[in-house]
Amino acid sequence: MSAGLEVALAEAVATVFWIGHAGPARVALAVLATAPLLWWAQRLSVAARATIGVVLLALGLWASATWGEATGLSDDGRIVIDEVVGAALVLFALRPKRLSVAAFLLVAYVTIDRIKPWPVDRIEAIPGAIGVMADDLAAAAILIVAAMLVRALLRRLA
Repeated sequence: MSAGLEVALAEAVATVFWIGHAGPARVALAVLATAPLLWWAQRLSVAARATIGVVLLALGLWASATWGEATGLSDDGRIVIDEVVGAALVLFALRPKRLSVAAFLLVAYVTIDRIKPWPVDRIEAIPGAIGVMADDLAAAAILIVAAMLVRALLRRLA
């Protein structure tokens, strides 16, 4: 593969088919654009969800590293594949039955990702593609743990 083609492909993946160029709403738009596929995929088997998650993570690491090297920006704000991977983790782990709950979880995830509470802010400082991807996985993990605690509390109260 030629270097130019590799960079173009990395840009398409990193920016989720150029949504990352959409300005301030790029993260919300990327999650919104991929949400129907993630909603459908969250109903698949554990093995299928794990495979999709690993492939998305691998693509995100490759695309972030390649695009970052091409632009000279290791954490270019136009990279939004990391948020899509985090959104996938949230839906694949929690598997909400209602679309309204899934929508709430995705809004909560994007909010946590934007606020960057501790330890997400520390993880974001990891250099390179690993840092680009890891802070979003941490934001997803925080939401997953919080949602599981709320779910357990509501079951206990019922």
